[in-house]
Amino acid sequence: MAASPRLRLVACVLGMAALQVPTSACSARDAVPLQARPAPAAARAVVWTEDVHGEGEHSYFLDATGHVLEERKGLAMYDGSTLLTAERREETIPTSDCGDSVKATGASDAVPPAAGVGASSSLYLVSDVGDELRVLPAPRPDHAVQAFQSVVDLTGSAGPYLFLRQTTYVLTCGGMGSVAVQSFVWDVAHHKLAPRSAMFPDDDSLEGRAQRALSADAEDDERARESPSDQRFTELLPTLSRDGDLALSVRFVAPTSYAGTRGGWSSNTRSVFVPAKTLPAALVGFAVAPEPVRTFVRAQLAPVRGYSTRP
Repeated sequence: MAASPRLRLVACVLGMAALQVPTSACSARDAVPLQARPAPAAARAVVWTEDVHGEGEHSYFLDATGHVLEERKGLAMYDGSTLLTAERREETIPTSDCGDSVKATGASDAVPPAAGVGASSSLYLVSDVGDELRVLPAPRPDHAVQAFQSVVDLTGSAGPYLFLRQTTYVLTCGGMGSVAVQSFVWDVAHHKLAPRSAMFPDDDSLEGRAQRALSADAEDDERARESPSDQRFTELLPTLSRDGDLALSVRFVAPTSYAGTRGGWSSNTRSVFVPAKTLPAALVGFAVAPEPVRTFVRAQLAPVRGYSTRP
């Protein structure tokens, strides 16, 4: 089983720190070089996938029969008749040698790490005529840190909605490393973040099923048993079936100990995905993909993360 983005991120950053290599050399996924250019004239839809070898996103332009006209590296999607591509931009983050913090531990053999740089990624959407819009800014620490790494994952799309996950690893001076994860839904049509509550499915059974799953997961977890009902929803994940049908899963998290962190979310949490039985009103119109997309999906080995069409 492939390692999750969170585990790849933590392992990479810790490995680089041990080798005293600048963490700018450590990225969970390389930035995708993009060119702002129009789609093929005959394209009626564009489908994007995540490469099975972990090499980022790929987009496929389809004609009315589902035939692939062109493949491009990166994520492309339509906003009406305008073609947009997603672009990650990496910024360097200065890190500290944390000398005073290391000395304060009292360890006689403590060696302060070398100062270096971390990395943080922002996300932009660039149009086929070169206009650009920043979707997510690059996070920056507000205090001295020993290591810092933040990446953006594009987890899926449905119609004009782009689903995002931002994962940030921080190793504070004199402290332990921690991971913080956030999710967002970007409304491409209105050029703004969509409230996640508006995307929540109308499924009364979701929270109960999540509580049962988290309770079953808590049997050997003392911290979890202390707060069995302390759960919250944190992420929506759209998926496309092999027949081109849209489904939505909802991630719920609950607290646990630092050592008990599991499920691919933030430190001190455990999480589960629960499949929704219905779609929210905003996504009902995209429940069934158009035939060209369905034709492509049936023949595709890599997971299809989303699609969009143009008039």
